[in-house]
Amino acid sequence: MPEYGTYFNIITMMTHEKFYRYLFACAAVYNIIWGVVIIIFPNLIFEVFNIEPLNYPFLMSGIGMFVAAYGYGYWVVSADLKRYPQLVVIGLMGKTLGISMTQASACV
Repeated sequence: MPEYGTYFNIITMMTHEKFYRYLFACAAVYNIIWGVVIIIFPNLIFEVFNIEPLNYPFLMSGIGMFVAAYGYGYWVVSADLKRYPQLVVIGLMGKTLGISMTQASACV
């Protein structure tokens, strides 16, 4: 019979795995919806916030494509967490570098 701590750790691990599957599935749906909306309506954010739109709306459509591609990657990860850890790293790098580049350009 396994020790109490071992059994508890197995139950906790199963709960964490379900949580992360759900988390990545939600992130996938969010990114795919956001990406498709921005691809179809590249000036939507500018119109909502009453900001002067970019001269080149295809740049926003390109960002939408990247976001939707991240969404697909998150969907693949949600199906099998242990098989695709490199997709998680790529997603983390993309989000981290994207936020830091946005912050750096805001300071200029």
